[in-house]
Amino acid sequence: MTGNSGLSPTTLPPSISWKAALDAGVMTRDTRMSKIRTMFDALDLDGSHVVTVDEFVSAVKSEGILERDARTLFREIDDSHTGRLTVAKFDHYSAVHTLAIVRDSFKSLDASKDRQIQRKEFAMYFMGNGLSKHQASTLWDQMDTNNNGKINFTEYRDWAQEVLDTTSLDQVAVRLGMSSGGY
Repeated sequence: MTGNSGLSPTTLPPSISWKAALDAGVMTRDTRMSKIRTMFDALDLDGSHVVTVDEFVSAVKSEGILERDARTLFREIDDSHTGRLTVAKFDHYSAVHTLAIVRDSFKSLDASKDRQIQRKEFAMYFMGNGLSKHQASTLWDQMDTNNNGKINFTEYRDWAQEVLDTTSLDQVAVRLGMSSGGY
Protein backbone atom coordinates (compact mmCIF):
# COMPACT_ATOMS: atom_id res chain seq x y z
CA MET A 1 0.00 0.00 0.00
CA THR A 2 1.11 3.53 -0.64
CA GLY A 3 -0.11 6.73 0.95
CA ASN A 4 -1.87 9.44 -0.98
CA SER A 5 -2.74 12.32 1.30
CA GLY A 6 -2.98 14.77 -1.61
CA LEU A 7 -6.04 13.07 -3.14
CA SER A 8 -9.25 14.35 -1.66
CA PRO A 9 -11.97 11.74 -1.14
CA THR A 10 -14.26 13.32 -3.71
CA THR A 11 -11.63 13.76 -6.43
CA LEU A 12 -11.39 11.15 -9.16
CA PRO A 13 -8.02 10.53 -10.75
CA PRO A 14 -7.81 12.74 -13.85
CA SER A 15 -8.14 10.24 -16.67
CA ILE A 16 -8.83 6.71 -17.74
CA SER A 17 -6.16 4.64 -19.43
CA TRP A 18 -8.43 3.22 -22.12
CA LYS A 19 -5.77 0.93 -23.54
CA ALA A 20 -5.12 -0.56 -20.08
CA ALA A 21 -8.86 -0.85 -19.41
CA LEU A 22 -9.41 -2.68 -22.68
CA ASP A 23 -6.35 -4.88 -22.21
CA ALA A 24 -7.51 -5.85 -18.70
CA GLY A 25 -10.64 -7.37 -20.18
CA VAL A 26 -13.89 -8.05 -18.41
CA MET A 27 -13.61 -8.99 -14.76
CA THR A 28 -15.66 -11.96 -13.60
CA ARG A 29 -18.11 -11.44 -10.75
CA ASP A 30 -16.04 -13.73 -8.52
CA THR A 31 -12.82 -11.83 -9.25
CA ARG A 32 -14.55 -8.50 -8.60
CA MET A 33 -15.91 -9.70 -5.25
CA SER A 34 -12.52 -11.15 -4.32
CA LYS A 35 -10.89 -7.75 -4.92
CA ILE A 36 -13.60 -5.97 -2.94
CA ARG A 37 -13.27 -8.45 -0.06
CA THR A 38 -9.48 -8.02 -0.05
CA MET A 39 -9.83 -4.24 0.21
CA PHE A 40 -12.52 -4.58 2.88
CA ASP A 41 -10.45 -7.07 4.90
CA ALA A 42 -7.53 -4.60 4.90
CA LEU A 43 -9.86 -2.13 6.64
CA ASP A 44 -11.38 -4.66 9.05
CA LEU A 45 -8.59 -4.45 11.61
CA ASP A 46 -10.31 -6.60 14.26
CA GLY A 47 -11.66 -9.25 11.87
CA SER A 48 -15.28 -8.66 12.96
CA HIS A 49 -16.60 -8.39 9.36
CA VAL A 50 -17.76 -4.86 10.23
CA VAL A 51 -15.65 -1.71 9.93
CA THR A 52 -16.40 1.14 12.34
CA VAL A 53 -15.49 4.74 11.62
CA ASP A 54 -12.57 4.59 14.09
CA GLU A 55 -11.28 1.38 12.55
CA PHE A 56 -11.61 2.85 9.05
CA VAL A 57 -9.83 6.08 9.99
CA SER A 58 -7.04 4.15 11.71
CA ALA A 59 -6.54 1.85 8.71
CA VAL A 60 -6.40 4.57 6.07
CA LYS A 61 -4.44 7.03 8.24
CA SER A 62 -1.71 4.41 8.51
CA GLU A 63 -1.51 4.59 4.71
CA GLY A 64 -1.06 8.37 4.68
CA ILE A 65 -4.63 9.58 4.23
CA LEU A 66 -5.51 12.64 6.31
CA GLU A 67 -8.00 11.99 9.11
CA ARG A 68 -10.57 14.52 7.82
CA ASP A 69 -10.38 12.97 4.34
CA ALA A 70 -10.77 9.50 5.86
CA ARG A 71 -13.88 10.58 7.79
CA THR A 72 -15.36 12.21 4.69
CA LEU A 73 -14.75 9.05 2.66
CA PHE A 74 -16.28 6.89 5.41
CA ARG A 75 -19.45 9.04 5.31
CA GLU A 76 -19.59 8.61 1.52
CA ILE A 77 -19.39 4.84 1.82
CA ASP A 78 -21.76 4.69 4.82
CA ASP A 79 -24.73 6.12 2.92
CA SER A 80 -27.21 4.75 5.49
CA HIS A 81 -25.35 6.57 8.32
CA THR A 82 -25.07 3.57 10.65
CA GLY A 83 -21.43 4.21 11.55
CA ARG A 84 -20.59 0.71 10.32
CA LEU A 85 -19.41 -0.64 6.98
CA THR A 86 -20.08 -4.14 5.71
CA VAL A 87 -18.82 -5.86 2.58
CA ALA A 88 -22.24 -5.18 1.04
CA LYS A 89 -21.93 -1.42 1.63
CA PHE A 90 -18.40 -1.46 0.30
CA ASP A 91 -19.55 -3.36 -2.78
CA HIS A 92 -22.38 -0.86 -3.29
CA TYR A 93 -19.97 2.05 -3.00
CA SER A 94 -17.67 0.44 -5.58
CA ALA A 95 -20.58 -0.13 -7.99
CA VAL A 96 -21.75 3.48 -7.63
CA HIS A 97 -18.18 4.63 -8.24
CA THR A 98 -18.06 2.58 -11.45
CA LEU A 99 -21.34 4.12 -12.64
CA ALA A 100 -19.97 7.61 -11.94
CA ILE A 101 -16.91 6.85 -14.10
CA VAL A 102 -19.20 5.55 -16.85
CA ARG A 103 -21.38 8.68 -16.68
CA ASP A 104 -18.43 11.07 -16.61
CA SER A 105 -16.59 9.32 -19.43
CA PHE A 106 -19.76 9.35 -21.57
CA LYS A 107 -19.99 13.10 -21.05
CA SER A 108 -16.34 13.45 -22.10
CA LEU A 109 -17.01 11.47 -25.26
CA ASP A 110 -20.15 13.43 -26.14
CA ALA A 111 -18.36 16.53 -27.44
CA SER A 112 -21.51 17.83 -29.15
CA LYS A 113 -23.50 17.47 -25.90
CA ASP A 114 -26.44 15.92 -27.75
CA ARG A 115 -26.52 12.87 -25.44
CA GLN A 116 -25.36 10.61 -28.23
CA ILE A 117 -21.86 9.82 -29.36
CA GLN A 118 -21.27 10.36 -33.05
CA ARG A 119 -18.71 8.17 -34.84
CA LYS A 120 -16.43 11.16 -35.55
CA GLU A 121 -16.26 12.31 -31.91
CA PHE A 122 -15.84 8.70 -30.81
CA ALA A 123 -12.88 8.13 -33.15
CA MET A 124 -11.24 11.44 -32.22
CA TYR A 125 -11.58 10.71 -28.50
CA PHE A 126 -10.29 7.13 -28.53
CA MET A 127 -7.53 7.73 -31.08
CA GLY A 128 -6.46 10.69 -28.93
CA ASN A 129 -6.33 8.32 -25.95
CA GLY A 130 -3.95 5.73 -27.37
CA LEU A 131 -6.10 3.49 -29.59
CA SER A 132 -5.34 2.90 -33.24
CA LYS A 133 -7.92 3.69 -35.92
CA HIS A 134 -8.59 -0.05 -36.29
CA GLN A 135 -9.03 -0.50 -32.51
CA ALA A 136 -11.41 2.47 -32.34
CA SER A 137 -13.43 1.09 -35.26
CA THR A 138 -13.65 -2.35 -33.66
CA LEU A 139 -14.71 -0.78 -30.38
CA TRP A 140 -17.38 1.24 -32.18
CA ASP A 141 -18.79 -1.93 -33.70
CA GLN A 142 -18.99 -3.52 -30.23
CA MET A 143 -20.83 -0.55 -28.71
CA ASP A 144 -23.24 0.46 -31.47
CA THR A 145 -25.46 -2.55 -30.78
CA ASN A 146 -28.50 -1.20 -32.61
CA ASN A 147 -26.34 -0.22 -35.62
CA ASN A 148 -27.90 3.22 -36.00
CA GLY A 149 -24.57 5.03 -36.37
CA LYS A 150 -24.76 6.60 -32.87
CA ILE A 151 -24.05 5.37 -29.38
CA ASN A 152 -26.57 6.34 -26.74
CA PHE A 153 -25.90 6.23 -23.00
CA THR A 154 -27.49 2.80 -22.55
CA GLU A 155 -25.29 1.23 -25.22
CA TYR A 156 -22.23 2.90 -23.76
CA ARG A 157 -23.13 1.99 -20.17
CA ASP A 158 -23.73 -1.66 -21.03
CA TRP A 159 -20.25 -1.87 -22.56
CA ALA A 160 -18.32 0.44 -20.23
CA GLN A 161 -19.64 -0.85 -16.93
CA GLU A 162 -17.87 -4.17 -17.42
CA VAL A 163 -14.73 -2.76 -19.01
CA LEU A 164 -14.25 -0.06 -16.37
CA ASP A 165 -14.72 -2.33 -13.32
CA THR A 166 -10.97 -2.83 -12.90
CA THR A 167 -10.27 0.88 -13.38
CA SER A 168 -12.95 1.74 -10.83
CA LEU A 169 -11.66 -0.69 -8.20
CA ASP A 170 -8.13 0.63 -8.75
CA GLN A 171 -9.39 4.17 -8.13
CA VAL A 172 -11.20 3.10 -4.95
CA ALA A 173 -8.00 1.41 -3.77
CA VAL A 174 -6.02 4.60 -4.41
CA ARG A 175 -8.58 6.62 -2.43
CA LEU A 176 -8.02 4.21 0.48
CA GLY A 177 -4.25 4.65 0.25
CA MET A 178 -3.73 1.19 -1.26
CA SER A 179 -1.64 0.80 -4.38
CA SER A 180 -3.84 0.16 -7.38
CA GLY A 181 -3.83 -3.45 -8.44
CA GLY A 182 -2.06 -4.43 -5.23
CA TYR A 183 -5.15 -5.14 -3.17
